[in-house]
Amino acid sequence: MHPRHLALALLLLPGCLAGTMPLLPEPTPQAMRTDVPLDVVTKLAGAQDPLPVKGSFWQFSELEHAVARAVLTGAAPWAEAHRAERERGWQIQAELIKSDAEVGSGQVRTSLGVRATLRAVVGQVFLSQTQVFCATAGAAKTEAEARDVLWRCISGLSRNITGWLDGVQP
Repeated sequence: MHPRHLALALLLLPGCLAGTMPLLPEPTPQAMRTDVPLDVVTKLAGAQDPLPVKGSFWQFSELEHAVARAVLTGAAPWAEAHRAERERGWQIQAELIKSDAEVGSGQVRTSLGVRATLRAVVGQVFLSQTQVFCATAGAAKTEAEARDVLWRCISGLSRNITGWLDGVQP
């Protein structure tokens, strides 16, 4: 291959590859709290990370971390309210069991599923388990707009897990 052709191919190659965008912005000081008696552990169990968006070159990385942060933020008040029952705190294992994203006709559609298990930190005592799902769609012409649609879905998962916790009596 002629050196000029190789140089041209190297210049054009990034435009042909899928762009990977992280879901998480830099954490705020509130997101960095370490005094919450709750640990959220995520695991891929059927979902993809990075998550490709079918019908585009986009894909989103850090899906596990985004779900963990959303669940921790949503469930922190419950953990605080039940601190006395378990001095060393609680653990939620959030297994990402489903992930899907696609774009078409200017709309992005996403769906996620999580199996959440609540345990006491000490002894890993099982307390409760549930499965929660979300499906969200919205207009998106850019990767940033598609990320916002996916974040709405992740926020919905967090609200569903928080609602489940509200019914759990440790």
